[in-house]
Amino acid sequence: MSWRRLPPRLRHGLAGMTILTTLCVLGPAVAGDPVAIIDPAQASLLPPLSRRWVVQLADGSRTAATGVEAGESEWRLLGRGAPRTVPAGKVITARQHFFWLGTDTLGRDLLARLLWGGRVSLAVGALA
Repeated sequence: MSWRRLPPRLRHGLAGMTILTTLCVLGPAVAGDPVAIIDPAQASLLPPLSRRWVVQLADGSRTAATGVEAGESEWRLLGRGAPRTVPAGKVITARQHFFWLGTDTLGRDLLARLLWGGRVSLAVGALA
C-alpha cells in the first residue's frame, strides 16, 4: 500500500509521531540540559516564547538577564530588580537563550524537560 492511499488522518498521525520521536531522540541537541537551573530569581515562570541572556560564570553557576552590558572590568546584568554587576574575569560565556515553552519555578527549560521525558517514554515503550 502506498503512502498516498492511506487515509489523511493516518498520514497526519504518522507524520506527527515521526516528528515527535525524532525530536525526543535528538532532545539533547535540540533543547539542552533539562536539569540546569538557570536562575530562579530571574528566569522563573517565564511565559512561552521568552528570550533571556544566560551567563555562565566561572564557579559553574548560570544567571539570567533581560539585557547584558559588557564592560572592560565588569559586566552589567539587567533584569528583575536592580542591575547586577559581575567581574569580567568570572564570565565564561554569555548567549541569548530562547525558551519555546517557558520555564518552571526553578528556571528550568520546559521544552528540554519534556523532550527528555519523551526519551524515557520511548525507551520504556521499546522495551515493552
